[in-house]
Amino acid sequence: MRKIIVLIVSLCHILSASGYALAKNAMADSITDILSECRMDFNGDGIPDEVAILETPGNKYLMVALSANEKSKKPASSRFIERNVSNRTLKCHEGKTVKVAAAVGKAGVVNISGAYLELSSPDGVKTVYYWNGAGFDKALVAD
Repeated sequence: MRKIIVLIVSLCHILSASGYALAKNAMADSITDILSECRMDFNGDGIPDEVAILETPGNKYLMVALSANEKSKKPASSRFIERNVSNRTLKCHEGKTVKVAAAVGKAGVVNISGAYLELSSPDGVKTVYYWNGAGFDKALVAD
């Protein structure tokens, strides 16, 4: 529950920074649903993190809450991954080799050693998001 609150607060900051005229309290009230969520260690620090698709009246957002790590003194944080994720299905997977159509500007194979996210759309398009050591990279999955 604490991580979901972190996601909501982060979404408030993102919307405010993006020029949306929503107060933080009003934004917290306007989260209408948590559509999908899963827990895995996305950043490779050995502590499970949480990802969720949060729905507001006007949009759906993919957000990740990274857990605090007491050993390395890293505080909990959250990351906005993508907006407009309507009609997409979220799945979390453990690392493997993924054949991609486009990743960081080129097609090929991406070796993902840890957990990664997959968003699938009804038309069959799949996008993966994986940790690169500092943030998340995005790649379109090839057939």
